[in-house]
Amino acid sequence: MAICVNPEDERYKKFVGKEVIVPLINRKIPVIADEYVTTDFGTGALKVTPAHDKNDNELGKKHNLKALNTLDAEGKFTAEELMEENPSTQVLSYNGIDRFELRKTIAEDIAALGQLQKTEDYKGQVGTSERTGAIIESRLSLQWFMDMKKFIGQNPEVINSVANDEIKLHPTKLKKYLQPLDEQY
Repeated sequence: MAICVNPEDERYKKFVGKEVIVPLINRKIPVIADEYVTTDFGTGALKVTPAHDKNDNELGKKHNLKALNTLDAEGKFTAEELMEENPSTQVLSYNGIDRFELRKTIAEDIAALGQLQKTEDYKGQVGTSERTGAIIESRLSLQWFMDMKKFIGQNPEVINSVANDEIKLHPTKLKKYLQPLDEQY
């Protein structure tokens, strides 16, 4: 949704407040400035995707950028939220492709346009699932939380149901922390 640079970075000062065109989708996005971006890492220019990263989301809120989900719950590209943005046929051709495959495809497509300067191996700080080891892809979604002390206090039979495997806890290792109600409160 934007390219972010450090406001003190002389290389990019003249671009702040202007727009650039994103290759492949032919879409204009703003160049914004924020101290969050460091001048000595990578190119010093950060692509901001507010729906796909916690830090990007904070930058997006701060700079009033729209957050679009482009991954579905299975990690495949979806153009659903992009439809109101009038996506290019190139973007629509990516619909339904798994994120790992799509990343390679996009790099190939950018190279075919003569826009890829170089690639580097880089170990990112992407989170993984404690239970499965799967890569966690950030995406906006509705989440809800319960006050378990109140819930169990009002429904003491839940403890027995969990103990008897009528209700399954995920991850299952949390079951070992289950205590009889009189020991908990």
